[in-house]
Amino acid sequence: MSTIDLYRSNSRIFTRFMGSCVFVAVALWLALTQPNVGTDTIIPGSFRDYEMRVGVVIFSLGALVWGLKLFQPDVVVSIGPQGIYDRRLSTDWIPWKTIRAIKPL
Repeated sequence: MSTIDLYRSNSRIFTRFMGSCVFVAVALWLALTQPNVGTDTIIPGSFRDYEMRVGVVIFSLGALVWGLKLFQPDVVVSIGPQGIYDRRLSTDWIPWKTIRAIKPL
């Protein structure tokens, strides 16, 4: 019996990447246009202006991390003759003799 590898789903990572991109766009829009919303005004050089600019940097870094992770195919679970290797739970193979039962969660 050969080893079967189960890869992670990219849909969650893509959703997080797109969420980060939306936050970058909103923070960039707020930093560049400095809209006047009710009594809250973003004045150039104010703390709010600083918050928007830092938001652009932080969310851009998040988008970069999630974007790079999209192109890294990672194996999450391997099933083989020696047992199960779940990289989320353990650092080594879990032997078949220690597994009592497998049930759906």
